[in-house]
Amino acid sequence: RMASGRSSSRWTGVGRSASGEPAPGVRLWAMQTTEAERHGLPRPMMLADDFGVRSLTLPEPVTSSAEGKFHFAGLPQAPTHILAMPEDAAPVLSGPVQPSYDGLEIEVGGGGAVRGRVALNNTDEPLADIAVVLKGGTVPERYETVTSEDGGFDFGALRPGTCQLAIIDEHYALAQGILPRVRVRDGETETGIVLRVVAASSIAGHIYDRETQRPLPDVYVSARGEGLSHAVTVTTDRRGAYSITGMGPGEYRLTAVAPSLRFASSAQTGSEAAVSLQPGQMLDGLDFHLTFGAGIQGYVVDEGGSPVAYADVFISGPQGSRLRLEKADDQGYFVSAGLVPGTPVLLQARRLGLVSPEPVSVEVPSYGALGEVTLTVSPGAVIAGHVMRSSGVPAGRAPVYLTTSQPFALRVNEVQSAGEDGAFA
Repeated sequence: RMASGRSSSRWTGVGRSASGEPAPGVRLWAMQTTEAERHGLPRPMMLADDFGVRSLTLPEPVTSSAEGKFHFAGLPQAPTHILAMPEDAAPVLSGPVQPSYDGLEIEVGGGGAVRGRVALNNTDEPLADIAVVLKGGTVPERYETVTSEDGGFDFGALRPGTCQLAIIDEHYALAQGILPRVRVRDGETETGIVLRVVAASSIAGHIYDRETQRPLPDVYVSARGEGLSHAVTVTTDRRGAYSITGMGPGEYRLTAVAPSLRFASSAQTGSEAAVSLQPGQMLDGLDFHLTFGAGIQGYVVDEGGSPVAYADVFISGPQGSRLRLEKADDQGYFVSAGLVPGTPVLLQARRLGLVSPEPVSVEVPSYGALGEVTLTVSPGAVIAGHVMRSSGVPAGRAPVYLTTSQPFALRVNEVQSAGEDGAFA
């Protein structure tokens, strides 16, 4: 039971230039790990900091005042990074700041730059009017420019770190298939970068209902290339048709998912395919036949049989791999559709100090059916203690993490700050 981990916190501070002057008009974003979503925040932008740790950008940025001051309030009590995005200087990402924190100082500076050109792979002919995108380590750090007559592009005022380069064009794609990474260094310009391109490839097809053979509109079709950190996603039209253009050569995995999740998604149910593309190849007729899935529904109740509103329901495979996270409604009712029929799953519920004592094992019923289950939650155990330095002095405000190695659905990843006396519970 981690009450303080669910309370809200604040962060205040000031942005300054390298000369120490206040930095007004700077947009600042607060970022926490994905576990903050359990605190009831709406699902915001997901990102991978420096292409590694999964994080989320909390809903809205703030702007520093004329004195350079900024203030965040009402956020989950968890370690937080602050990303400053000035208009005329490089972004700055602070280290994790413990809640609540007053007086954070962020210094914005010149940053680094990246300069290069776009050319045809075989002839080295420069290409003008090609959109080049630079992606930094966070979602807001995305910059776009267009190549000049000599194929050149230039990005300045970048935050030091690793970034990726990509092009957006219907007729050309990167020859190497994967997005090149560039190291940005403060005060330096990375030059000599050549993005070599080839004729772009494309994939097209239709999505059908396996049973009725009718076309399925509004189905998401995503293609993820080998070695790429992102997927390209399109939506089928009213005829169930889709088309993905501007693709580079290489190996891709395609996945078709219906937004309603009524159709089972797995390699066994025809919703995935692997393809290999050559430069300029137009692969047509790659169709998917989706199978109508099954589902599980039920209620989350306490020991007295009363509904537990807005509980989290974790659904995982027998070996503990997370399949779904559903949210019960105000009557404790939950439903998870589009599961593969006949597969065993484990269910466990959790809500504000209440937890299922053990995961409940059920088998997903036949196609189109809804199995019913009741998950009973009770007060969880309490772990209390102190955080002490090696000298025996309490480590006030030290972050305390709680995880579990149990191989089932509920994987607790809570964090709270110890009190001034080092106590936590």
